[in-house]
Amino acid sequence: PMLRALRVGKTTLALLESALRYYLNDENLHSKNEVFKMLRTEPQKLKKRAIILQKALEKENIKSSVIPSQGFCGGGALPMEDIESYAVHLQPEYNTNKEKSRFAEDVYHKLMLGSPPVVGILKKGNIDFDVLTIRDEEVPEVAKAIARVARK
Repeated sequence: PMLRALRVGKTTLALLESALRYYLNDENLHSKNEVFKMLRTEPQKLKKRAIILQKALEKENIKSSVIPSQGFCGGGALPMEDIESYAVHLQPEYNTNKEKSRFAEDVYHKLMLGSPPVVGILKKGNIDFDVLTIRDEEVPEVAKAIARVARK
């Protein structure tokens, strides 16, 4: 019974065939595959996107700054390939590193449980949001989600 429930159907095969066809032509692969589109985004475009996110957070009274970042694509043909990117670094006003770290962890966990979830980067008691995997049209929604959580 499990074999029948888990077997590949016509729909799965059609989707797989469609995805694999992109690999026959580099232009199609880079224009229609979301992962390849993200990996080929120019650093200056990422910086511009980070600035837009930072300004959207500023309008919500969330203090932040744009910082250089490194994205990573691991496994397969790109084992641990560094990708030049930019991130928005939240700058909460707390007196101690412990309070700042608690804030970063709280924001991180609340955003992960949100709908839609937003994934931040926790590093040394800070929280950053790399824009490598955020589409331009998603920036306002991401900013609102961050502001909603960071103000509480």
